[in-house]
Amino acid sequence: MSSRNDLSDHLVVLQLNADLRSAQVDLLSAQCATDRLRLRFSTDDLARHSQRDLLRKAAGSASALHEFYSTIEKAVVAVESGATPHDPTDEPAQ
Repeated sequence: MSSRNDLSDHLVVLQLNADLRSAQVDLLSAQCATDRLRLRFSTDDLARHSQRDLLRKAAGSASALHEFYSTIEKAVVAVESGATPHDPTDEPAQ
């Protein structure tokens, strides 16, 4: 690997970690908003009285985030154990 590639890789890693920090702040904000809902309203209240489209979008976002970060968690375990992690985003579209 040349020094130019090393610099480029280093910059990519720095950007990745900056983006991850930003995502963490946004996720903490979402978690606080969710905690406010949880403290004020029961799940039954939310199911009965919330706007369905808002509830579906919030639940869909939470599910997508859970799936994404769960996949990363599995990859971290694989990397730490010395295995090669499987990245489903590397597979060709069908």
